[in-house]
Amino acid sequence: MPYLDEIRTALAAIAPGYQQPIHGFPPNEPAWVMRGDAQTSTVFFCLPEDANNVVVYEEFANIRLQTIENHVNGAYRNCLVLHCLDHAQREKFALVSEDFLNPGRREFIAGNPSAWWREWSDLMGNSNSDQSPHAVLGELLVWRRMFQINQNMRWSGPDSSSHDIVGHDFDIEVKSTIKRYGKRVSISGEHQLSVANGKRLFLAFLRFEEGIGAQSINSAKNELIHLGAPDIDIENHLERMSYQQGRDTRSKEYALHEAELYQVTDVFPKITPASFIGGITPTGIEQIKYEVDLSLLQPYSTLDQFIP
Repeated sequence: MPYLDEIRTALAAIAPGYQQPIHGFPPNEPAWVMRGDAQTSTVFFCLPEDANNVVVYEEFANIRLQTIENHVNGAYRNCLVLHCLDHAQREKFALVSEDFLNPGRREFIAGNPSAWWREWSDLMGNSNSDQSPHAVLGELLVWRRMFQINQNMRWSGPDSSSHDIVGHDFDIEVKSTIKRYGKRVSISGEHQLSVANGKRLFLAFLRFEEGIGAQSINSAKNELIHLGAPDIDIENHLERMSYQQGRDTRSKEYALHEAELYQVTDVFPKITPASFIGGITPTGIEQIKYEVDLSLLQPYSTLDQFIP
């Protein structure tokens, strides 16, 4: 590890609000250290000038990888930065930084930052919410269908609303799976299948296969924008769900094999406030979670034929 000592020294010496080159790196492969505040330590290098449109954002525990526009040597450059969110961990952070900044690895990392990130996250056992991008994709595809049939509806899943797609006349709850068989869906709480007065409720079931096909969060977002969905609202929602622009999981592709809608009527199997005396959940019941087997029910329609 020929650069480890230099990186450790630079991380220990840099003061908040400053950046400086790390000594020892070749002139044609420079690297920098930076402190944004008292808690955060950062190392970075500049991407090739023809990579100005590259956007990366990955996060794991106390480490974040992203692209930022930074002022370096009198000009603004698109830089690939690695943040440590806990400066007290800088000794361990230096070990990852040495691999990140190593000139021998620079071409590979600059060309595919997410591949480098996966190497480290696989080693350290990264497991977080972004392991289910198909769930977000399912909501976006259902919302896209509403635009296609001129239904003015709002994507409210990220807002912790009772239902994922909300409209004036009806709502839609979306359930997605990558399981190859079965149609069991998990219902959380007594309000998820509760129907508001004067409105109808549909449950959408989508089955995906990962690794093939052309459906992804990014492709669905682009189609929605083309249909008139507000770009900034979609990005704000995705960011709140930890799918920031530049995350590799937003490009993960799926094939859609099934897409059906079921109307939640009085005979639909469900637990709602109306299931209890006086509409009040019994004292002592802290959480309700159950499964519904959709294979026992008749679909209202397929997604591509859905007309409310």
